[in-house]
Amino acid sequence: MKKWLVFLLMPLVGCKHTAPVTPPEPTVQQQEIAELSDKLSSLELMNTGVSAQEAGNWFYAYQCYQKVIDRYPLTEMAAQAHYLIGKMLVLRKQFTDAFSEFDIVIKDYPSFEKYNQVIADQFDVAVRLMQGERPYYWGLIPGFRDYGKALEFFDRVVDNAPYGEYAPKALFYKAKLALDRSRPEDAIVALERLINDYKTSTMLPEAYMLLGKTYASISKGPQYDQRSTQKAIHTYEDFVRNFPKDEKVPEAEQQMADLKDYMAQGKVFIGDFYYFHQNNLQAARTFYNAAISVAPESKSAKRAKEVLERINKGVECPRVWVDYLTGRPKHLSNKEFIEYAKLEHLADEKFQVESRGMQIVPGPAIGAPIMAPFDLTSDDPTFIEPVEEAK
Repeated sequence: MKKWLVFLLMPLVGCKHTAPVTPPEPTVQQQEIAELSDKLSSLELMNTGVSAQEAGNWFYAYQCYQKVIDRYPLTEMAAQAHYLIGKMLVLRKQFTDAFSEFDIVIKDYPSFEKYNQVIADQFDVAVRLMQGERPYYWGLIPGFRDYGKALEFFDRVVDNAPYGEYAPKALFYKAKLALDRSRPEDAIVALERLINDYKTSTMLPEAYMLLGKTYASISKGPQYDQRSTQKAIHTYEDFVRNFPKDEKVPEAEQQMADLKDYMAQGKVFIGDFYYFHQNNLQAARTFYNAAISVAPESKSAKRAKEVLERINKGVECPRVWVDYLTGRPKHLSNKEFIEYAKLEHLADEKFQVESRGMQIVPGPAIGAPIMAPFDLTSDDPTFIEPVEEAK
């Protein structure tokens, strides 16, 4: 039995426990050789892709560029491959896909030598969409004009390079497009950002002028809220103060004069309401004087002066049919007018409190009467019945 045990243990005699063998780390020279080999291989693929693209074989060119990206994703050649794919997609009018390829270069390869050119290409894509150029699906089927995508791309240009030369341009072009597409709120946001964040931009004078135009376009009429008109006037005033030698200063001054006359029309409109409808001479005087104060040389101020002259002479406002039934409203003294104004203010505050949490849509209610103007050239102007707004 012992002999058999010795026989079985004999193969184990002289055996030693050995650790697993690990391959030696590559030397610096070996690493350099591997990197050089990768560069040569990627360069060969890139040259093949460029040759195929120049020959019109875009599909094969895309395959070569994609191989570079897949095999050598961390190299400079991968960034160049993404960029060339984007340029190729622009030629095929696949604008959204091209913009995405440029985005990859910007976000993943910030040290790419053509970084500024990539931003310029993104800006160019946004401009082409703004100008109404149609994108093509798969480079073959024409699609619809996409102005919304142009607005989005301008925003992304600003986000990708907020301190670059194309950021203020992108904001200005976005504002122009938003204004053309009846989106003045977006235009105002873009222009105010341009004015506040890029004070040394050469586009600042144009931004002021366009912002004033945008604010002025919001007002629905002299009889509505004139806060946007007031903002437009302030914008033009800032333009004239900051750029006194600009060639558009006369245009800005004319715009200010027109807008002040526009505001004066609103004051006269309210004054007419109190004089011709309420027989409230004190309130009418207040608004007519306000019209004269806003734009002393305007047509509205001239008309306000004419009505004030009638009031000062004691000329009664023309009667309306209700006056024959209930009599004229009584004239308010200064004290009564002040109390009346306080009550109106309190009623307005109560309405605002009760309206919190509700969506209030500005503008007149459907069916609300629109007052027609009075003819003040005659000694006894006649009342014109209100015109019902079209439903």
